[in-house]
Amino acid sequence: VLTRGRHSYTFDILFSDIVEPVAVVYGTTFPLFVYSALHYLVIKPYLNKKRAEDTAAKAEELSAWLETQREEARGAITLMKESYHKIVNIEQGKGGLIVMQAWYGVFGSANKLID
Repeated sequence: VLTRGRHSYTFDILFSDIVEPVAVVYGTTFPLFVYSALHYLVIKPYLNKKRAEDTAAKAEELSAWLETQREEARGAITLMKESYHKIVNIEQGKGGLIVMQAWYGVFGSANKLID
């Protein structure tokens, strides 16, 4: 039934005067079987392969990005080393305080208060 405005259209489709079991099987079960077979034998493996390729490409891209970030960090460290040694020598000459290691955050169990 198709309704548009105040008009209504009815399309009666009659395939046969009698219901034949063979026709029902060919009309319902067979297409369902073909669809299931195509889905599990063709479509699903293709989508899984595509997903694996996309994941591998993203992993490669992330690996390359991470390597560039590491190289930039190494470059920054080498640039800061000279300045660091200069500051340490100045502080040692004055007998000043040099912080060798600093830890931040809460240490211990979550239920225990730390002063």
